[in-house]
Amino acid sequence: MQQLSLFLKSPLRHALSGTLILAIAFGFGRFAYTAIYPHMMQDHLISLQQGGYIASANYLGYLIGALLSVRIKQHNASLYTLIATVGSSLGLLLLGFVDNIWAIIAIRLIAGALSAFAMVAASIWLLQNLQLKNYAPLLYAGVGSGIALSSGLIILGETLNLSSQSLWLFIGISTLVLASFAIPSLLSHNQVSPSHSSSALNTPTLSAKRLIIAYGLTGFGYIMTATYLPTLVKRALPELGSTELWALFGLMAAPSCWVWHKCHLKLGHQNALILNLLVQGIGVILPVVLPNSLGYLCSAALTGGTFMGTVTLVISAAQQHQKPNLIALLTLFYSIGQILGPLAANILFGITNTLNSALIIAGLALIIAAASCLKQSQEIL
Repeated sequence: MQQLSLFLKSPLRHALSGTLILAIAFGFGRFAYTAIYPHMMQDHLISLQQGGYIASANYLGYLIGALLSVRIKQHNASLYTLIATVGSSLGLLLLGFVDNIWAIIAIRLIAGALSAFAMVAASIWLLQNLQLKNYAPLLYAGVGSGIALSSGLIILGETLNLSSQSLWLFIGISTLVLASFAIPSLLSHNQVSPSHSSSALNTPTLSAKRLIIAYGLTGFGYIMTATYLPTLVKRALPELGSTELWALFGLMAAPSCWVWHKCHLKLGHQNALILNLLVQGIGVILPVVLPNSLGYLCSAALTGGTFMGTVTLVISAAQQHQKPNLIALLTLFYSIGQILGPLAANILFGITNTLNSALIIAGLALIIAAASCLKQSQEIL
């Protein structure tokens, strides 16, 4: 009992709560749609192009949330994190009861805003309020863990022949269970010693402007795969399980936060970020170059294994600039890239009836993002 009591008061307990929060708001709240999207088309709830508009609405919500998140300060970060966690769960449940396209768009718009709140507020709560900067990889691993877990639950739902609306209900209830483990940490007032902060992160980094440029381009680049990968597979290779492939994407994302954090310590922040973006660009373009099972598997592995690494590297670097709204500003530009991605894909699909050109442009955006990090700048916003 004493060991349990110590754990409940420990930094690890708070960090694991952060993991669950991002799993709920992102892995489930944002990215479960990617896996359920093909099922919604199969149930004739939406078309492929309507699905793109729904995705863009979610990313627009993320933009709105990023704009509003400048209001998030250290004293109210836990409250905003709580709102984002509970709201994300309720949004998933609501999708199980609606079949009107405009209602779906509205719910996904709000879900996007809540996920932005979760990213900014949870980062401030754990990394600044509790001074647990060395737990950043564990915090951001929540996104990949949530993708993998939600995909596993969706696969279970598929074996039970659940409709797309029933799948939304299933994962919505699941997030409420997860939230019950995370919320007590947000409501507690335990203080954690600043000595748990990692000094390894206090190293020279790229300027704020270069971080913003690279992060905005990354939002545009990775989102093509994060939105369309299961749909691409279902259209091109129906024999390859699209949800299982999406689960691989999430499984690769979860440990990637630690992997890229280690690369940062070994190679330096600048080199680690350049390598991360180049590998990610290759992963995005692979289905065009290698349009078979191996190509799609490698794409899921490389993109899934890098996109949360980018978040870990960039947000950790932002901590060193000591600018109160830099995380919110980075989230804002990331969200702009995410909105433009599906919109560009819809336009190109209407012209070519394929998503190949969209994937090529997305991959090039990631390569340009890597190039933008090549020259160190001391310019501060």
